[in-house]
Amino acid sequence: MPVPIKCFETGKRSLPTAYIFKIRLLFFALPKDIVLANGKPGDDALRYAFEDCVFDTDRRELRRGSSVIPTAPQAFDLLEYLIRNRERVVSKDDLVAAIWRGRAISDAALTTRLNAARAAIGDSGEEQRLIKTLQRRGFRFICAVQELPAPTRVAIVETPTEQANATLPSMSTNRRLAAIVFGDLAGYYAAMKHDEEGTAAAVRALRRKVIEPKLAEYQGRLIVAVTDSFIAEFASPLAALKCSLAIQSQLATENVIALKLRIGLNLGDIIVEDGGNVHGEGVMVASRLQELADPGGILMSDKIFYEVEGKIDVAFEDRGEMTVTNVLRPLRVFHTRPS
Repeated sequence: MPVPIKCFETGKRSLPTAYIFKIRLLFFALPKDIVLANGKPGDDALRYAFEDCVFDTDRRELRRGSSVIPTAPQAFDLLEYLIRNRERVVSKDDLVAAIWRGRAISDAALTTRLNAARAAIGDSGEEQRLIKTLQRRGFRFICAVQELPAPTRVAIVETPTEQANATLPSMSTNRRLAAIVFGDLAGYYAAMKHDEEGTAAAVRALRRKVIEPKLAEYQGRLIVAVTDSFIAEFASPLAALKCSLAIQSQLATENVIALKLRIGLNLGDIIVEDGGNVHGEGVMVASRLQELADPGGILMSDKIFYEVEGKIDVAFEDRGEMTVTNVLRPLRVFHTRPS
């Protein structure tokens, strides 16, 4: 009896606890008694259901009802860690070690990601229905969770030849190269503690008067806009940089908001879901670069720099190589700001 042959490969991606599985279909004339059937993904590929949400660690996707909820990479990682460790209280040190790989971060930065995670699943710091804060101890995911079977993968098993030409399942994602802009307001939560209503109104004005018009002017697409941060996609690295400079310039010259924006720019491969949600290394690196940028400035990867060098009249500061979490090779990074 012929031995079943598997035709999928698994590749580990350096995220805190998740694995991404890539299906590589082998297109050749199948021998007799072979057909496509369901295979088993890796042990770490899990889906969790709670309230009206389905949290898929394999696809890195959060759904509420039938909608895909755009979730920033670190907010997704934070949610995953809390859900996987829901039987215990998770300390700040646990989260920093798992998500930021032990790099020192401020309480405000952690609060930003925690609030973004809560907002994505329909929770809030006031309600704490799903994620509870325990003073001086940490955090715990307290909602009832059901673990669902992981999505199927493709394999080959014995079967009659006439079934071998069965139609393959349609794929709901596609990959493309894109320039990603990741912006975040420095000092947002400190400002919220001082003047909650005024800060919230200023952030709304920032999006309405600056970010959205500039994205439209430079043909960018807004992917995510939550509390103090936004992610946008551009087909052109030069357009992404010009848009970022225009945003920073307007913020520096007009009294839109007292806070300063940090922007990270990266050119990389992204995964686009049917619902428009975007993730992948291209987004992840832009997120990390934003955290390292000066307030009011733009920090870009070498991929962006080499595409725009000599095409725009701005000064660039070479900041050398930096090690970015979850990226295998050191990145050479360049900083700029409006003149």
